[in-house]
Amino acid sequence: MINGEMDNAREKKQLYIIDLIKAVSCIMIFLYHCNTILPGEWKWLSFCGEDMGNNLFFMVSGFSLFPSITGCPAAGFPHWYLRRLKKILPLLVFFYLLSYITGFYSFKDPSQLFAVFVFPTLYWFVTGILIFYILLFLMAKLFPLPLRAVISAFLFVLWYMNIGSVISYYFIGLLSMICGYTLREMLEKKNLSGKYIKIQIFCLISGILVFTVLKYLKLKGLILPFTDILLILMVLCTGLNSLMCGYLKNDRFSALFSDKQVLSAVIKRVGTMALPVYLVQCFNAGLIGFMIGQKIPFPMSFAANFIIVWGSALLLSVIFGVFR
Repeated sequence: MINGEMDNAREKKQLYIIDLIKAVSCIMIFLYHCNTILPGEWKWLSFCGEDMGNNLFFMVSGFSLFPSITGCPAAGFPHWYLRRLKKILPLLVFFYLLSYITGFYSFKDPSQLFAVFVFPTLYWFVTGILIFYILLFLMAKLFPLPLRAVISAFLFVLWYMNIGSVISYYFIGLLSMICGYTLREMLEKKNLSGKYIKIQIFCLISGILVFTVLKYLKLKGLILPFTDILLILMVLCTGLNSLMCGYLKNDRFSALFSDKQVLSAVIKRVGTMALPVYLVQCFNAGLIGFMIGQKIPFPMSFAANFIIVWGSALLLSVIFGVFR
């Protein structure tokens, strides 16, 4: 059986929680990048995106990659990676070229080449995914669970030491992806039941509430000791418990969406648009977004930005085959 067939065979089981969390994280990421056109009283719409949105997406990506990674031998990595690269790289290159044409980058400056291809400050989210895929595959094949736990702890320390810089996003993003993958591995191999589902739901709700309170206090300037650490721990708690509850109760999700095919299709489509929405929004947040925010009053400015970003993302998704 070739690698592509193994991927398909392992991915037949549909987990609705994956589509749901991807859709939620996509919306959070979009709202976060709307902060330049949101007036003060509406800034709360964007307060989850930076911490929760990005890392939820990385976590659910690791969770959903488990079947394809375990079903692919180590020697099949080039084919496995190429399948994912073909969905992401053309779109990413298009936006780098667009940014170059509009003057954001200058390839005549060697330092700009470094910024684009090695350590990007713009579109870091997508570039990070391409890097994380390689690292996750290697760790899954080469490192046992205890060693991955040590690496995860090390990534957490590196993240904390670099809070406030772009590189911290990479550390916590990779950590989130490893956590998602490891959770799926434990669920698949341990064959856990829904015996403790009430505890997981309690942890999920508690994580959301604590995160919301901490984020609100931080936005108000009331910084508590270790606020950033607690925020990330609540993100991990929320994401992991959401995935666990959704996995263990997938039959209920299936029954819920079985007669809501339109809703299910919309959720799935929104989730698959996370990357193009992010790319368009980052590009649009510059001159175009600034002009919209300055010349069009809220909420029409938000509506105009929504139409531009999601319409362009949908068009580019079709052109570049993101939905395939």
